[in-house]
Amino acid sequence: MSTALVEKEIERFLASPEPEVLCLRGKWGVGKTYSWDTILRRARDKNGIALSSYAYVSLFGRDSLDQLKYAIFENGISIQDIGADPTVETFKSNTAALFKRIGKQSFSFLQNLPQAGDYASELQSLSFLSVRDRLICIDDLERMGRHLAMKDVLGLISDLRDQKHCKVVLILNDDALEGSDRTEFELYNEKVIDRSLVFAPEANHSVSVSVIGENPAQQNLRAALVALGIANIRIIKKIERLVAHVAPVLKDFDTVLMRHAVRSLTLLGWSAYSKDAPTIEFLREQRSKHVFGLGDGETQSDVVKEWNALLDGYGFTTLDEFDLELLSGIERGFFDDAKLVFWAGKRDEKVKAALASGSFDEAWRLYTDSFDDNEADVAKEVSAAIRKNVQFVTPLNLNAAVKMLKDLNRPLEAAEMLRNYMALRKDGREFFDLASYPFARDITDADVRAAFDTRYNGFTDDRSAADVLLGIAKTKSCAHSDISMLSKLSVEDFQTLFKAQKGSDRTRIIHAAIQLDRIAKAEDEAKAIATAAKDALKNIAKESPLNRRRVLQLLDRKTFEA
Repeated sequence: MSTALVEKEIERFLASPEPEVLCLRGKWGVGKTYSWDTILRRARDKNGIALSSYAYVSLFGRDSLDQLKYAIFENGISIQDIGADPTVETFKSNTAALFKRIGKQSFSFLQNLPQAGDYASELQSLSFLSVRDRLICIDDLERMGRHLAMKDVLGLISDLRDQKHCKVVLILNDDALEGSDRTEFELYNEKVIDRSLVFAPEANHSVSVSVIGENPAQQNLRAALVALGIANIRIIKKIERLVAHVAPVLKDFDTVLMRHAVRSLTLLGWSAYSKDAPTIEFLREQRSKHVFGLGDGETQSDVVKEWNALLDGYGFTTLDEFDLELLSGIERGFFDDAKLVFWAGKRDEKVKAALASGSFDEAWRLYTDSFDDNEADVAKEVSAAIRKNVQFVTPLNLNAAVKMLKDLNRPLEAAEMLRNYMALRKDGREFFDLASYPFARDITDADVRAAFDTRYNGFTDDRSAADVLLGIAKTKSCAHSDISMLSKLSVEDFQTLFKAQKGSDRTRIIHAAIQLDRIAKAEDEAKAIATAAKDALKNIAKESPLNRRRVLQLLDRKTFEA
């Protein structure tokens, strides 16, 4: 049912004085309660509500029928007060109506009960007597307490309609109903519910009511949300908060970079928060296979095909380092502003270079965007784009281009492209360390990997072991070059290194060495390094009782005695 038809039916329900039960159903987060509140307030302003009092009750955590009955009594307000929380005054009004109904004699009986707790309990039971001719919204049916039975709730709703002449709207995510609750709901709902509406708004409706504002970031956000078809308002608001933090940090960059940041945040936020979105794992490890034709004909599931089609239309190719920094902020719950600015700068340089001289992505579209018989043009333009933009062509891009030329039976052109790339890249040793490249697993061509390894091994690592370990301690991460250097140290080398350390960095350096097997991915080499470092400490402990005490502050006794 369209959103407009749902709204029209709710308005009809509100305008009629006839007792009835309306069920508003839909997936989690699509804005059922928000839409109900909006339509309710609009009807209030137009005098379009037939009854004179209203109560909203969430079943979340309600564990008994008496609690539910009392909540309906306690939360009652006049229609004119819709939008305001129940107050002491509204409670007094409800209580006065209750006493009027049960009479002074019953009230005197309550006052004579021996314990205040008994009074409260009896009041809670009797309070429901005053509830009549009321508009009642019962929300979160799927989240009620485990001691509250579905059939009892539905029985109470039926009683509210048939005996107390109330109008009841029931809001639920029926996908979340499980076990006996689902069985009982399906068994009794036809007897209780007069009209059931499925609320499934399209993305443009959800976006229009949840992202308000006209600054460039909000405009880009609305366009991105609609393009991906995101209709879940809770997820939309989470993504909006991400954009609200990142946009000011990137205010000094141009509109192209800002648009990219918003679109990436939208996709990555959706992936992080929704089970319906392309997964983070897919974006990081599988998307490039589709973009660059690296799948070698492997079978794709229907879901993966749908994801690729959606992302093709969205204009998303693959993640880069800037995207990964955005993703890190989403996953840890906060952004590192300095790193965001750094990687945004790198991304900005790449974009500007592409605009100036024909980008790799533009050349690659000759391959991806048609079935034209243009093999020679594709090979020529991709090779030319890599030469023109060599500083902005990633190892992943290079791997895709080399592999494509080989698949087209152009091995000499592939080899020349690879030689030119390596000759023109003037980067330092770290760039050629594929072990630290975030998309290393996608570098599948043997010649590309060999060229990077040769270039990497051609550098001299002139860092000190102490500097390497201190860097590991500060970043809580370890590069292939770090492992390569530290693996050359013997137990005696570590012993000399540790004894040379003084001051506040001493403990951090030692801890980085003995905990390397927990930090590094190169498991076997890292274990050997950590073992050598621990053995060095044990040797130092043998030198004197004082050093033994010092070492025991660094190693637990079990490790020390092993």
